[in-house]
Amino acid sequence: MDHDKIHTLTKNYTKDWSEDSIWIINTPSELAREAFFYVQEIGMFQCFSNYYTEHEGIASFLVMLTLAGESSYRYQNNIYRLRPGDLFFVDCMEYHSLRPHGSARWDMIWIQFNGIVAQSYYQQFLRQKTPVIHVGTMERVYHYLAELIQINQERSIYSELISSKLITELLTEILIQSGVAYPVKNSIPEYIQEAIKEIDTHFKDNLSLDYFAETLTISKFHFLKEFKKYTGFTPNNYLRMTRINHAKKLLRCTNMNVYEIAESAGFQTVGYFINTFKKIVGMTPLQFRQKHSL
Repeated sequence: MDHDKIHTLTKNYTKDWSEDSIWIINTPSELAREAFFYVQEIGMFQCFSNYYTEHEGIASFLVMLTLAGESSYRYQNNIYRLRPGDLFFVDCMEYHSLRPHGSARWDMIWIQFNGIVAQSYYQQFLRQKTPVIHVGTMERVYHYLAELIQINQERSIYSELISSKLITELLTEILIQSGVAYPVKNSIPEYIQEAIKEIDTHFKDNLSLDYFAETLTISKFHFLKEFKKYTGFTPNNYLRMTRINHAKKLLRCTNMNVYEIAESAGFQTVGYFINTFKKIVGMTPLQFRQKHSL
């Protein structure tokens, strides 16, 4: 094939994967195409040495995460060695190919998708100048992909809507992991950086607008406006999210009770902690622990 010929529809593969591998092909509804992110194909393969695939000229985007083994991946005249925890996010209009590296089995989980704002997410991802990032194999990206597989295996009248929600969360997590979700650090005013650092390290304290106005010698109204401009959050909402994220870690990784976690996260009462957690996360702290405990 002439690799210099752009956008010629190509999809070749050799089927050399285990019998328990998963491959789901969807036909999205007209509503999904017009309004949502939608799954075109999704799967989890355990590939052997003769597996090979190449794509080009396909109107979709591909996210693939290596779970075990290694693969050789070619994209835009570059060759990458993908190891466990490596993720690539590419435009399937561009030529790319991949195969296992060596004779060992290569395990991966993947989604091919599209949507009305998919290109916008992809263009944001391109700011980091490489299609490959390392996210780990059992972190949030994996769980979003696994949940998408489950939703599309079971299929219901809500599958497309739930899939769109999960793809949004998946892409958001990828942008966060890649470090391109927000303006580069040097473009954020120093006093905003100081406030972010203060919240990240002292979130248990009473960090009010008056506190920052006095500490940073700035009008609290100007500080509020500028903080939201550069972070997307008000200072209070950023503080709340930081506390909730800290609580999530304790719920997942420790045996501390809800009272101890509320205090450790900086909430004055356990009732306020539970209500805030449920409002932001969509479930109570104990429900979150039951679902996400390691």
